[in-house]
Amino acid sequence: LEEAQEIFARLPLAQFYVLFGCVDGNGSREEEEFVRVLCQVVSRLLHPYTYDMILQDENNKAHSDLFMYILVTIAFQETRVATKAIDVAAKIGVKEPAAILGNNANVLKSLMETSSTVQFRVYDLVIRVAGSSDEAFAMAETSSLLDNILQDVKSDDTLLRLNAIDVLREVSITPAGLAFLEKSLVLQNLASFLDNEAENDTDAVAIAVVGLIGSHYTGLLLVRNNPLFNVFVEGFRTSSGDLKSVYLQSLSKVIGVRGDHATEQLTQDVYLSLDGRPTTLENLIHAAKQPVDEIRVGAFSLMQSIASHTWGQQQWKYAIIETLGSAENAQDVLGQHYQYITQFIRQGPFYRPTEAATAVESA
Repeated sequence: LEEAQEIFARLPLAQFYVLFGCVDGNGSREEEEFVRVLCQVVSRLLHPYTYDMILQDENNKAHSDLFMYILVTIAFQETRVATKAIDVAAKIGVKEPAAILGNNANVLKSLMETSSTVQFRVYDLVIRVAGSSDEAFAMAETSSLLDNILQDVKSDDTLLRLNAIDVLREVSITPAGLAFLEKSLVLQNLASFLDNEAENDTDAVAIAVVGLIGSHYTGLLLVRNNPLFNVFVEGFRTSSGDLKSVYLQSLSKVIGVRGDHATEQLTQDVYLSLDGRPTTLENLIHAAKQPVDEIRVGAFSLMQSIASHTWGQQQWKYAIIETLGSAENAQDVLGQHYQYITQFIRQGPFYRPTEAATAVESA
């Protein structure tokens, strides 16, 4: 630690970041080796410092000129270096949101003017920090750093809208990202896109985002309890062509979520909400016979997700028995079993006998 402190006294760490800025991102072997060696040097020098030491008042990098260099690094052409800078800044920002969303808000705003690539890197950082706590989200709102991404989500420019929604797709798998989606009312904006009668590229991306958000229990619960869910289900029922295949794939992710009893109930609830005519399974079987590969694959993916659940297996069992019982010659073929089959069909796939009924049947 003393050696590192002595070196930093002669050559401030900020100077190392100046060296990183010399990288032009051409991908040459010499450049990659330079970055690798420089990272090793910085890593060895910083290794003795614990995170708590960095946050100490006398050595607080979050409030030093060095931290501004870390933020500026987000704009570097070398993607790997910029990504590392975002990770470091996000870790510090979660611990101390003001370091990102307060003191350096103007720095981030300036960076967003650099290019669209840098703009979406800043979005990534801001969303990570803003979603970490109510306090952080309030700071992000006050600093207006969230305004741009929310405006882009609502933009009439399809490309801007697609890029903004794509950022949300990337962060939606994290707890902070989910918290951001809930607080910022972005899900309502996605609902308005899907409720639009004119189909466009934004629809497909929004549908995919719903599938990604709902691909784990917490995200699925968020979607299910939001008005977006009803719009999504209605869109699935009325869709066709390319959009139908995107809906099928998203639903396969949502219904494919596995977990405890609460998860089983939630996925079953989503399935029952599809309310296919005449049945959801018959609709899927019909879709699986379509000539379009994407629709067939999507249908089979969704059927596989359904079959991964106990309630889904019951649904398939019921569908098979219902088909047998509905045949014209069912009574002749099934004989004495016909009565039990028709009773089973009337009761439905999720029927559970009461304890009293079970006792009578077993007596």
